[in-house]
Amino acid sequence: MAKGKLTIKQMKKNFITWARLLPLLTTAASVIFVLGQLLIGYLKGKPVLTVEFLIFSIGFIIFGVVLGFTLRYFYLKIGDAWIDDRND
Repeated sequence: MAKGKLTIKQMKKNFITWARLLPLLTTAASVIFVLGQLLIGYLKGKPVLTVEFLIFSIGFIIFGVVLGFTLRYFYLKIGDAWIDDRND
């Protein structure tokens, strides 16, 4: 339950902190997905460490990193439009 009203400075800090964490979050999500695919393939008894899987894994992790940095860039760019620098 909220104890009080957030100031604009606190909202700006929360938003910037969240936006800066986006590359880490998307990279972690892609790594967890790849590890999940590896585990599922292993449990089903299928060969998992194939060249195709390694190419897919590396590509998917690179996609996660690029997506994170792209989202971070746009969120910080858009966030500057609505963040007010007035002191409350």
